[in-house]
Order: sequence, then C-alpha cells, then structure tokens
Amino acid sequence: MTWCSNWWWVQAHLRVAKCCLLLGKTIEAKEAYRHVGVMLLDLDPRCHPQLDMFKEKWHEGHLAVQSLESLLQKFNRYTVANDIKAALRVTEAAMAIAIGSQELRLQKVTLLLTLWYGNRWLQSGSPSGMYNMCCSEFDKVEEYCTDLVRKSASGGIISLGIKMAVLYCRALHCHNKQAFEVLQQLLRVAPTSVDVLDVKRLWELMEDVDLVAYDAFTRGNYNKAVLLYTKALTLDENHSTYNASVLGSRATTSWHSNSTTRPSKTATQPHNTTPVLLRRARCYDILKIYKESVADFDEYMAKAL
Repeated sequence: MTWCSNWWWVQAHLRVAKCCLLLGKTIEAKEAYRHVGVMLLDLDPRCHPQLDMFKEKWHEGHLAVQSLESLLQKFNRYTVANDIKAALRVTEAAMAIAIGSQELRLQKVTLLLTLWYGNRWLQSGSPSGMYNMCCSEFDKVEEYCTDLVRKSASGGIISLGIKMAVLYCRALHCHNKQAFEVLQQLLRVAPTSVDVLDVKRLWELMEDVDLVAYDAFTRGNYNKAVLLYTKALTLDENHSTYNASVLGSRATTSWHSNSTTRPSKTATQPHNTTPVLLRRARCYDILKIYKESVADFDEYMAKAL
C-alpha cells in the first residue's frame, strides 16, 4: 500500500502541519500544508470517504497560515512605524492562531514592557497621574506573566523566564545594581544562553566605551571623547535612560571643547545661553524627565557647535 492510498499517512501529515501552525512556525506549516495538498490530489474519493473531511481541514489550515503570515507582516510594519499599541493588537491576534508560540508570548511581554517603559516618561498632568499610568501598564505585564505560569508547562516557563529576565535587565540597564545581580544569576543558570551572553557583551562594551571616553576627556582630547560618546549612542538606541546620560556627557565634552578651541564664538553668543541649557538638561536628566532633557541637549548642541 503506497502513501497516497493510506489515509492514516495523510492524517499524520495534517497533524504535523497543525502542530507547526500552533507553534507559529509559518514556513514549516506552509510547506507541510502544501505537501498535504499534493497528497490529497492523489486520493480517490471512491476509496476514501474521509477525503472531504481532509480537504476541509487542509483548507482551514491553509487559510490560518495565510492569516498568521499577514499578521506577522503587519507587526513588522507597525514596529518600523513605532506604533507599539497596534503591534500589540496584531500580536494578540496572531497568538489566537499560534497558541503554542513561545516567540509570540515573549513578543507580547516585550511590547507590554515597551509600553510601560515608554509611558514612564509621558507627562500626564500630575506626578500621581504618571505613577498610576506606569502601574497600570506594569500590572498588565504581571497579570500576563502570572497567566503564563498557570497555563504552561515548567520547561517552557524556564526558557521563557530566562528571556524575560534578559528583558528586565536591559530595561534597568548595566548601571543599575539590581540589573547587574540579575545578570549574574542568569549567567549561573544559563551560561550558554545567546540572549544572556549578548547582554553581557553589550554591557562590557558600554563600560569600555565610557571608560575610554572619560579618559580622553580628562586628558583634554575632547574631539576623541565626543566621537566615543557618539558611538555609545548607537549601542542601545532604544534605551532612553542610557542615551540621555550619554548625551549629557557628550554635551559637557563639547562645551569644554568649544571653550578651549573657539573662545571668540562663545564670547559673542547671548550671555549664559548655552550653560543655562546644559544645566537645565542635566536637571531634567536627574529628575528622569528625559523628553525635555533630550530637547535641551539638542538645542545646546545646535547652538554650541
């Protein structure tokens, strides 16, 4: 009996295709359903009363794969456009199709954390309003993670937990003692994890660039220090806290450079304009009001250079 005449074989391939779909593996699922479609063409309906049922399952699966592909394409477009809320909506829609996808689970957590982290810097009219907004977004993260623990198997939770801990580290950053302690724990429990090692290498590179830039600054080599701080801004472009700090260091270095190499230009500028901008930007940085801080740094740089 050949595979094309054995309906058990067709059923097995349909199950493989369904598993790939539930795991969110669109390429594998698409290929599996394509293969099933070829097999169905070779079945004789007179010998296989289940043929109509197989075709219905194949059709449903094929449409589901197309829908999942479309949602993932929309996610990519929304991500490029930085529309996090829309990206979260299509991610949740994709999760309804690929209910076993760990990548989509992590993607949802990442988006929730991005919304929480981004909303921390939004002005809502009062400090209490800002605090409530932060708690609201973070509560969604906590609720979602608790639900994952309740529903998922322990093996998947361990793997997902490691990736979520990496996200937590990157959100707090290397200058945060708690984040450093979490990273050390991750290195002990998952020493070969690519995600963990990537964070370790990133933080080491950040520390190296900061040290070399500061050394150049103390030696009076301001041009080199400015270039190094500019390079530091490319290391973690989405981390507002780190980049605001680097912008402050670069602005300070640039101000020293202008004071020593172009005194005539600074002398002709309005009295105390650039120093005031720099001091105010630093105050915003300390208060963690990064939107205003970055705006003052940008204005300072435009006037100082």
